[in-house]
Amino acid sequence: GRFEAEVVVEPVSNPAVRYSLAAEFYRSVLELSEQPTWDSLVVELCETARVLAIPIHNRGMLADTVAVDLIPATPALQLQSPRRFVLSGNSTDTLSLMLSPPQLQEGSSTFTLRLQSLLCPNEQQMQLTVIGLRPRLSITPTLLDFGTVWSGEVKVDTLVISNPSPVDLLIESVQLVPPATGFTVEGIPPLPYPLQAGQTLRLPVRFTATDSGTVQAALLVAARSICEVVATTNLRATVPREIYALELWIDHHVARPGDTLRMPIWFRGQAQRALLQQLALELRFDPNLFLPVEVLEGARSLPFSYDAAGRLHFAVETFSNTDTSAPRSIAWLVGVALAAIPSETPLHFAQVQASAQKQTVLSTRDGRLSILFCRIGRLGIRAAGWATVTATDDGLTIHLYSPTAQEWNLRLSTLEGRQCWQWQGAAEGSHTVFVPIRTLSSGLYLLSINSAREGELQRLLLPLTR
Repeated sequence: GRFEAEVVVEPVSNPAVRYSLAAEFYRSVLELSEQPTWDSLVVELCETARVLAIPIHNRGMLADTVAVDLIPATPALQLQSPRRFVLSGNSTDTLSLMLSPPQLQEGSSTFTLRLQSLLCPNEQQMQLTVIGLRPRLSITPTLLDFGTVWSGEVKVDTLVISNPSPVDLLIESVQLVPPATGFTVEGIPPLPYPLQAGQTLRLPVRFTATDSGTVQAALLVAARSICEVVATTNLRATVPREIYALELWIDHHVARPGDTLRMPIWFRGQAQRALLQQLALELRFDPNLFLPVEVLEGARSLPFSYDAAGRLHFAVETFSNTDTSAPRSIAWLVGVALAAIPSETPLHFAQVQASAQKQTVLSTRDGRLSILFCRIGRLGIRAAGWATVTATDDGLTIHLYSPTAQEWNLRLSTLEGRQCWQWQGAAEGSHTVFVPIRTLSSGLYLLSINSAREGELQRLLLPLTR
């Protein structure tokens, strides 16, 4: 600046003499214009490069040569202006810095910009802090395994989408790849959906098992802040190959001409798991030995067709509570035993069609119907076994007869199925068995007489009063 002074000379005898002095001193004065935002410049690491402009002033009146250094040297922030340049007195220029966010480390990075005057010992410094943020999106679990899911069944599990980064995100799409695999994402909110920093979003995923094998898919969730981020999780489920064995059979039945027969059709197999919908049956027998009157499914009568050749057609469509290894009757064939020679006919499953959603293997076992006549030796008809029952106050006397040795099974039980007495043994010719009943209480009892060759010969309902 300008400096002024005065020199005063005071002689002893003369007046004082005054001399005015003036001097001007000019130099270079450098100043950096700092901006408050440069103390903590926040960028996302996926942003494109940008230029930072920093004004520099020379408040002095003399031109100066300026040297510029950027510490530390890094590809993330590079000097674009010349490292040495002349700055005229009382003028302003701009320093250009190139910021490349992808080269930054995540977190805070500090840089020092240093200016040196080559004319005067003058130095200026500025701190530049850049905070690099990386948007993140995560899905847990990374593998959503539904385990074993049987064909036709449905299983639901949950995925959690999280935003663990300090950047707010906007979910733009939720996509299954490939789309048609049995997986369905439910509860997707209207898109785009804001997912703020630290927040989560729960999405149910449903799997419907159809084809057998291992089913896999990927769930892709795309979100955006300034940059795009994609999170992926894998979905997997195993659908076992299912082949269900079904059995259908009829027992051996014995009757006399004129008897009314109720013959159960037995079934065993996992009908519900096989998604069995219908069994269409064609049963063949000798029309001279049996006349069908009704086909029952429980208490319900089923429609059926019957022709003179002994072909009976009907269908069963109810299989509730049949997933068990124990046999279960699915229908009852009701009819009248007739008289003819020969006196035995097979009950043959000529055709059975199973309609099921899953693969099944159906096996059938034919039954037999035997008609018993009186003994007629001259016609060569083999004599059959028989039994009679005589009741007294002391007990029941059962007379058995068998032309050949065979096993017999006699059983007395309540109507609820509780066994009160049983006899098993071999008999040939005439044989008598006594059943004591004095110790029994009042009620209704059922006596069943079975032989190994003829099957069930008699079933008697016995009322007992004390």
